[in-house]
Amino acid sequence: MTKYRRPKTVLCIVLVLTCALFPKRSRAADIERPIRLYAIAESGPIGRAYSLGTFVIDGRTAIGEIEIWGGELIQTSRGSSVNVEIDLAGRVTLKNEAIARLAATAGRRDDAGAHRFLVASLFEGDMTVKLQPGGSAYIESCGSAFTASSGACFDIKARNGRAILDPATGSVEVQTSRRPPTIKARTVRVDPNRTVVPVATTPLQRKTGQSAQASTQWLKYFEGSRTSGQSLSSAPRIVLAGYQTTSQTTQTEPAADRRVAFRLEPPTLGSITPAASTDSQGVVTVDFQAASVQARGFIVADMVPDPGDPAGTTYETYRRPVNVTRAFWTRTKLFIAAGALAVVTCAVACGPGNKPLQQAPPPVIR
Repeated sequence: MTKYRRPKTVLCIVLVLTCALFPKRSRAADIERPIRLYAIAESGPIGRAYSLGTFVIDGRTAIGEIEIWGGELIQTSRGSSVNVEIDLAGRVTLKNEAIARLAATAGRRDDAGAHRFLVASLFEGDMTVKLQPGGSAYIESCGSAFTASSGACFDIKARNGRAILDPATGSVEVQTSRRPPTIKARTVRVDPNRTVVPVATTPLQRKTGQSAQASTQWLKYFEGSRTSGQSLSSAPRIVLAGYQTTSQTTQTEPAADRRVAFRLEPPTLGSITPAASTDSQGVVTVDFQAASVQARGFIVADMVPDPGDPAGTTYETYRRPVNVTRAFWTRTKLFIAAGALAVVTCAVACGPGNKPLQQAPPPVIR
């Protein structure tokens, strides 16, 4: 019996080794097991935010120090501030109930190492930016854009839709952008020398059957100023961005060579030129004919949209009141007045103080 033990042992070893070579089926637990990713420079946190008080980040209340990954919306509470350290870019301090969104992109690499490009949006409150040597930033606030170079330090304050820049050191370029325009009309008078004089939009008074001309000037109103750049030195001063520092906060341009549609409300008010085009000054003049009956209504005009207008352009409807009253000398009144005049004339001619008319005898010729 002993001579058969060794072949059986060898056979068992062969079977075990053969089964080990077959592939194993994967289990659900292996698929669901989390895979740890070792973050590289641009896929990990871009910095950290810390504060001694509470603040809100993406709708969640935080306190102390928290990592940020870029794109978070940070809100500071009353009386506290939040410091945000952006690796390889600089430091941002938010205060006075600031609301801002911060991010960073890959910047340039030089002999000193890699640098990041800070990108931020300030909606309300105060933001202080201190860039590292080699770092740069692009910040938008209230329709204005600020581009800062290496090592710049400056403050931006967002107040009631206006951005105020206070540069301390370095160079900051300001670019104010125009918002989509609003196209609307105003009532004007055109003098014989083609001078356009704005007048108050008072009701147009006409008698029945009378005609008139109605002139309007169509303008494009732009809030803020045209896109422009300005380099600010380290001299401390305040620059109002997004709006002009003077009393005029808008710019206007004539809406030249544009089609305007006119109508009357109600249509029984009379007749009007249905459509006309503006001239180089944005002025269009149409003819109005009052109806033969007394009525009240409006002259209504709308600018026809043009495919070349910027997206978001607002078109305001022009409305001017019109009063059509009855003329004093109507046809009926003329007939009555003529009859009355005839009666009066007859009464005067045939009154008791006057002698009756007698036929005169023919003259006698001798």
